[in-house]
Amino acid sequence: MKIKLLSFLIIIIVTIIIVTYDTMQSPDLIVPNDNQIININPIQVPEIDHMISIDNKILSLDDIKTEIILINFWASWCASCITELPSMIQLIERHQGRVTLLTISIDDSISAVEKFKIKLQQQYKISPNQDHIYWIWDKEKYISLKLFNTIKIPETFIVNKERLIINKIIGTKDWSEITF
Repeated sequence: MKIKLLSFLIIIIVTIIIVTYDTMQSPDLIVPNDNQIININPIQVPEIDHMISIDNKILSLDDIKTEIILINFWASWCASCITELPSMIQLIERHQGRVTLLTISIDDSISAVEKFKIKLQQQYKISPNQDHIYWIWDKEKYISLKLFNTIKIPETFIVNKERLIINKIIGTKDWSEITF
C-alpha cells in the first residue's frame, strides 16, 4: 500500500515538474492576470487558410481587407465570452467597414454556435449576420491551440493592416471604450 502511494506521489511530482519546465521554455506563452492587455512586439499573424464559416463560406485572412482584424476565441458555454461579444459587434458597427471581427468558436458542436447567434439576435437585438463579422467553428481546435496557442477564453488578438499582431487581450474587455 505504501509503495503504491509513494509511486503515485512520484508520478504527480514528475508531471508537475515536466509541465512547469515546458511552460517556462515556451517564450510565446504569457500567463497574465484576468482582463489583461498584453502589448507585444508586433509579430506576423499565423497563416489561416481555408477556414470554413458556419454558413459554409471558405475564408482566409487574405480575403479580409479591413485595416484592423479582431480575432476572438470564444465558446457559447463561456459566460465572459457571452458578455463580451455584443460590445465587439457594436464596435464593428461603429467603425463601418474599417474593422473585421473573426469569431472563432471552440465549442464541441457547430449547433452550439448557431444557437448562440440566434440568442444574440433575440436577447441583445444585435445582428450577428453582417458584413465584417465571420463566425468560424474550430472543430479540431487547430487554429486556437496550434496556431495561436490560446490559453484562456475569451482571448482576442488585434491584427493591423500589415497583418501583424499588435495586441493580445486575455479575458473580457468592454469594447465600447475602444477606438481605432
